Amino acid sequence: MLPPVRIAFFVSGLLLGGGIGAFATLRAIHRPAPPVHRVDLGKAPYASRPEDLLFPPGFTLEGNIRVPGLLEAMLAPDGIQIFPADETGTLVSGRWKFSPEGRKPDEDTRQRLLHALGSPSSYEVPGKACSFNADILLRLEKDGGTHDIVFCFGCRQTTAGLDMSVQGTRTFYKCFCDTLPNDARLHRKRADFEAAN
Repeated sequence: MLPPVRIAFFVSGLLLGGGIGAFATLRAIHRPAPPVHRVDLGKAPYASRPEDLLFPPGFTLEGNIRVPGLLEAMLAPDGIQIFPADETGTLVSGRWKFSPEGRKPDEDTRQRLLHALGSPSSYEVPGKACSFNADILLRLEKDGGTHDIVFCFGCRQTTAGLDMSVQGTRTFYKCFCDTLPNDARLHRKRADFEAAN
């Protein structure tokens, strides 16, 4: 038989442990809701100066596409190929990988694409802050050389130094999707864009 002192310590320990356990359980059950943190987003960067989204008076593609030969290739290429992004692809342009199997657009799509490439309405002032994720490589052949333009539809930017306008994005999507009818990822992105715009 245990001495009375040990029994007292044992019972005290049980009571203390039970009390702590009950307190913790009740605290968990009756925990107050966490405070709701309100985040006030700043005004859109162009809210007070929407004109900053417009090209300046006198804007021309000639004055803004600075890569030698690129504008000529955009307006009158000798050949066009469209390559979808592919992380395992072997075709590399800049820091992005693409499928090595490009597709040539049919003549109707080619004409629509040339119209979009040469129209200032297809573009808007560049300068969005985002991470560029390549979707399409457009390879233009001109006078024996090639010029690559990479399109990111997530932020509507291109490596030609111009961002795509909403209407330009819509047109480029159509041209690329018509040329790549089996690219499920591109078609899904197009459907999301159309739903949002």
